[in-house]
Amino acid sequence: MSVHSYTRCWLHLIWTTLDREPMLTKPAAAAASTFLTNYALEKGIYMKINYVNPEHVHTLSDLPTKK
Repeated sequence: MSVHSYTRCWLHLIWTTLDREPMLTKPAAAAASTFLTNYALEKGIYMKINYVNPEHVHTLSDLPTKK
Protein backbone atom coordinates (compact mmCIF):
# COMPACT_ATOMS: atom_id res chain seq x y z
CA MET A 1 0.00 0.00 0.00
CA SER A 2 1.30 3.41 -0.91
CA VAL A 3 2.00 5.95 1.80
CA HIS A 4 0.25 8.48 -0.43
CA SER A 5 -2.99 6.56 -0.91
CA TYR A 6 -6.24 8.44 -0.55
CA THR A 7 -9.61 6.82 -0.09
CA ARG A 8 -13.10 8.30 -0.16
CA CYS A 9 -16.41 6.50 -0.02
CA TRP A 10 -19.26 8.82 -1.00
CA LEU A 11 -22.81 7.65 -0.44
CA HIS A 12 -25.90 9.24 -1.90
CA LEU A 13 -28.70 8.10 0.38
CA ILE A 14 -32.38 8.64 -0.30
CA TRP A 15 -35.29 8.01 2.07
CA THR A 16 -38.91 8.34 1.06
CA THR A 17 -42.21 8.51 2.91
CA LEU A 18 -44.76 5.73 2.58
CA ASP A 19 -46.44 5.97 -0.83
CA ARG A 20 -44.42 9.17 -1.37
CA GLU A 21 -47.00 11.13 0.60
CA PRO A 22 -45.89 14.78 1.05
CA MET A 23 -45.75 14.51 4.87
CA LEU A 24 -42.60 16.47 5.70
CA THR A 25 -43.75 20.00 6.51
CA LYS A 26 -41.22 22.82 6.86
CA PRO A 27 -40.87 22.36 10.65
CA ALA A 28 -40.51 18.58 10.21
CA ALA A 29 -37.96 19.11 7.41
CA ALA A 30 -35.91 21.45 9.60
CA ALA A 31 -36.00 18.94 12.48
CA ALA A 32 -34.95 16.07 10.18
CA SER A 33 -32.10 18.11 8.70
CA THR A 34 -30.85 19.09 12.15
CA PHE A 35 -31.08 15.50 13.37
CA LEU A 36 -29.12 14.16 10.37
CA THR A 37 -26.44 16.83 10.76
CA ASN A 38 -26.00 16.17 14.49
CA TYR A 39 -25.99 12.39 14.00
CA ALA A 40 -23.29 12.65 11.32
CA LEU A 41 -21.14 14.88 13.56
CA GLU A 42 -21.57 12.48 16.49
CA LYS A 43 -20.49 9.48 14.36
CA GLY A 44 -17.60 11.25 12.63
CA ILE A 45 -19.27 11.19 9.21
CA TYR A 46 -18.71 14.10 6.85
CA MET A 47 -22.09 15.03 5.39
CA LYS A 48 -21.61 17.38 2.50
CA ILE A 49 -25.33 18.06 2.11
CA ASN A 50 -28.74 16.94 3.24
CA TYR A 51 -31.86 18.08 1.46
CA VAL A 52 -35.39 17.45 2.68
CA ASN A 53 -38.34 17.49 0.27
CA PRO A 54 -41.96 17.01 1.40
CA GLU A 55 -41.86 13.35 0.30
CA HIS A 56 -38.18 12.35 0.41
CA VAL A 57 -34.76 13.15 1.85
CA HIS A 58 -31.32 13.16 0.16
CA THR A 59 -27.92 13.09 1.82
CA LEU A 60 -24.42 13.04 0.34
CA SER A 61 -22.04 11.63 2.92
CA ASP A 62 -18.40 10.63 2.98
CA LEU A 63 -17.87 7.67 5.29
CA PRO A 64 -14.72 7.68 7.40
CA THR A 65 -12.08 5.22 6.23
CA LYS A 66 -10.28 4.97 9.58
CA LYS A 67 -11.45 3.12 12.67
